[in-house]
Amino acid sequence: MNTVTHNLGTLENSVRHATDPDQPGNISRYLTKMEACAEQAQTLSDQRSIYLRAYKTLLETVCDSLIDRHWRVNCLNQIYRPIFAMKRLASTPTDKAQIRTLRAELARLSHYFL
Repeated sequence: MNTVTHNLGTLENSVRHATDPDQPGNISRYLTKMEACAEQAQTLSDQRSIYLRAYKTLLETVCDSLIDRHWRVNCLNQIYRPIFAMKRLASTPTDKAQIRTLRAELARLSHYFL
């Protein structure tokens, strides 16, 4: 495993489990690294997968009632970044439908958990 992947995994774990809840900047740092990885991806499919992974990490955190509410709200406030990135990449009706589905899922779940 290379250093970038290891650091990204560590940061992703920190965001997902709020291991440092007094550092909300870790969420933005995580997303910035994910965006950099997506830019280096070879295909659009790989880019979508990276952004989807970031979205799911943030959504799982938002829905985890064992995590402090302020951390979950911070994740919710940043979840637009991977959604907008995927929206920019969406070129087919199927891609666009997936974005609508993700946004609907977010709307339903965020109201339930926050």
